[in-house]
Amino acid sequence: MQRYLGIAISAALALALSACGSDRPKGFICPASATLVDTGSLTQLPPGSADPTAAIYRIDIQKVYSDCDYDPDTNTVTARIQLDFVASRSPGGESAQFTVPYFVGIAEGGNVVDKKLYQVQFAFAPGQASASFSDRVESFTMQPSPDKRASDYEFLAGLQLTKDQLDYNRKIGRYVQ
Repeated sequence: MQRYLGIAISAALALALSACGSDRPKGFICPASATLVDTGSLTQLPPGSADPTAAIYRIDIQKVYSDCDYDPDTNTVTARIQLDFVASRSPGGESAQFTVPYFVGIAEGGNVVDKKLYQVQFAFAPGQASASFSDRVESFTMQPSPDKRASDYEFLAGLQLTKDQLDYNRKIGRYVQ
């Protein structure tokens, strides 16, 4: 008898918890998130240098991920987007702190429809050769076109590069030799 009572209580709890769902319509899928390949890394070189062995530091976006909420009254998607970074430099340096600009955008069908700029700060302790850190955009909102679903869009993130930095990335390719 206790066994059946336990099953009944478990079923009632599962039913009650299922009523606590979100406002997402059935089948709602958040936009995917990714790094725009050519902007996923930055090798900060001293002014006038093109030698990667002279780099002050290198920073890479390791991962971009998001979760979102949907407001059916306004047809608005509000996303929280997190970027994980890793920075490296030659070992043995003094303590140093840097600020790097990055962007988060929304694309649909290969076209960027919105882009916002942010900054992330990171530091190296004395002698430290690498640092891992994250930054989070708490509220990136978008409103899908009436004829589109949220999943027709994609969140794209990257480092905000100068033309020379972008050209450098394209020259060396995604993975440094």
